Amino acid sequence: MSLPNSPSLPEPAVDRSARVSIEFPETLKLVAGTGAAKALETRIRLDLAAWCEELGLPARLQLELVPVARLAADSEFPLNIRINGVLARYSPELLSIVQGYCAGAPADCDMHGEILVQWLAQAATDQSQLAHEFVSLAALEVLKRNVHMLIGEEILRRCAGTALAGLPLSPAENTRRIQE
Repeated sequence: MSLPNSPSLPEPAVDRSARVSIEFPETLKLVAGTGAAKALETRIRLDLAAWCEELGLPARLQLELVPVARLAADSEFPLNIRINGVLARYSPELLSIVQGYCAGAPADCDMHGEILVQWLAQAATDQSQLAHEFVSLAALEVLKRNVHMLIGEEILRRCAGTALAGLPLSPAENTRRIQE
C-alpha cells in the first residue's frame, strides 16, 4: 500500500536487497527457545515490510537476529543494527524514546546504557512481548534514520517529490548540504 497521491519511486538500476542484522547480548535471552526467536523475527519482518511498502521503498530486506556473547567494541548500545555489515548509527536518546513508548511513559533521558540493558533484560524475562516490541520498534526507527544505507543516496535524492523526501540523508550528505 503506497501513500495516497504519492508518485511512484524510480526503479533502482541495481538490486536493492539489504541484509539487516540485529545484534544483542545473548544474556538478554530475547530469543530463548525457537518459538520466541520465531515470534521476534516475525514481528520485526512484518513491521519492516509494512514500512517499506508504505513508503514504496525498493529495498528487499533479509533479516538476521544475532545473539552475541559481547557486542562489538564499536557499540555503546544494547542493540547493534547493521545494514549489509555496516553499523547503523543512532543516538542514545532514540532508544530512550522507544523504551518510553513501549512502557507507556514519557521518555526517560537517563534510560540508556546499562540501565536500558537491565530494563530490557527484565522485560525479556517477565514480558517477552514488550521486549519484542522494543527491539522491533528500535530496529525500525534506526532504519528510518539510515534509509540511505538501504536504497542509496542517489535514489533517495531522486525521490524529492515523494513520501521519502523528509527522510534523512547520510551524515556526509547532510554535511555537504550545510556547507553549500
